[in-house]
Amino acid sequence: MSIRSICLVDRIHSDCAEYLAKIFNGSLAVNDTTLLFDVTPAAAIEEAADYLFKNHDLSSFHYSIDGRGGWLGVNSSLNAELRNAMQDLCTGNDDETPEINKVKHLEYRQINHLSEEHAKLHAKMRKGAKPKKGDGFLVIDIVPATTALWLANEAVTSAQVSISDVKCTGSSGKIFLIGESEQLAVVTDLLDTISA
Repeated sequence: MSIRSICLVDRIHSDCAEYLAKIFNGSLAVNDTTLLFDVTPAAAIEEAADYLFKNHDLSSFHYSIDGRGGWLGVNSSLNAELRNAMQDLCTGNDDETPEINKVKHLEYRQINHLSEEHAKLHAKMRKGAKPKKGDGFLVIDIVPATTALWLANEAVTSAQVSISDVKCTGSSGKIFLIGESEQLAVVTDLLDTISA
């Protein structure tokens, strides 16, 4: 088994927990610690899940398999329990374990004052907060995809913004945020710091 990426969130923000619970139909609580990782080959996610659930007190909030990898998201109200699980997982890794929340690529685009048609377009497509005419809109592209969860949580923790959607496809993640321009600027300052 080779771990491609690891995302660890020490305390899930209420807005992020609400969004993820709705999207993944999982049992995430505010301040839970969450771990999202992906492995290759894809079938190895079954061994990882089997080991983690038999040896640690964890709940799952996400499971998927794509062409090359398997994804598992687990959470716990006990930070130490999840950190121990992560350490055990990394011990079974065949390759060098990736750095936690390590961002390899990050870029963004901010749109101030969405037009009515642009807002309608995204309102149809997004699973979280729906943008309205005049809203500010921030789209973030991040690699690896697992770090999208961590970054979305950081964004709603640092600024008064809402999660419109978080998408993970293959190796990249996309985050869609809504907020006033000044609040989105707080997030872009955070992004500039991360990518520096």
